[in-house]
This record gives sequence, C-alpha cells and structure tokens, in this order.
Amino acid sequence: MSRIWDALKQAENERSRSKGRKQNEHPHSDGADRRRSNRWEQPVPVLVYGSDSEKQPFHEETETADINDDGCSFTIATVVVKGQRLFLVNMLNEAERECRVVQAGQRSRGKAHVAVEFSGAAPDFWLPRKY
Repeated sequence: MSRIWDALKQAENERSRSKGRKQNEHPHSDGADRRRSNRWEQPVPVLVYGSDSEKQPFHEETETADINDDGCSFTIATVVVKGQRLFLVNMLNEAERECRVVQAGQRSRGKAHVAVEFSGAAPDFWLPRKY
C-alpha cells in the first residue's frame, strides 16, 4: 500500500514542478507520450462491472497492470469495445468510478488488455482507505 502512496506523492511533486512550464509545452519534444498524467506499474485489485459488448451485464475481478491519475489498464475475459462505459471499484479502498474504454487490445489466452479513463476527476481513487 505504501508504494501507491509514494507514487502519488511523487506525481504530486512532479505536477508542482511542471506548473512553471507553459501550458502547451510538453516534456517530450517528439510528442510521443500524450498522457495527461504519469503512469505507474501498479497491481491494484479492482472489480470491473457494466454491460459487455452484447449488452449483457457482467462483473469481473482483476488487477491493474498500471495506473495513472486519469485511469488505468488491466486484462479481462469479458469482451468490451472502445467507447463503452464501465464501472471500476478499487477493492483496497472501496472507491468507485465510472470510466470509458479507450483501448481494447487483441485477445490472448482468453483475455484482452483494456485501458480506461475516468469520466471525471478521481483524485482519491488510488489513495489508501482512511480509517
């Protein structure tokens, strides 16, 4: 859990340092990285639910491959398509967010790599649960 907290603190520090840059200036001159926030390889158990590509309800437990302030990626067996709305529950802190599929990769071993972005700001989604 402390790795998540450390990663979030690091992102906050980097964001603070980058505020001095011009808004349109990108840290990579070639423009290859178009993400709005940094990405970390971080396994977080999540519950994904919604309707599959055939409009049938589903829920599936999985674990993130990586996370960022705006979304995450993971593998699931359920067939989903780009643009589809899903819900994600962080099983460590029980936070829930609506998200949209931005990438649904080719299937391998019965699962597809899926990337989603949150529908709105989600600053507390990856934070540890407060007791």
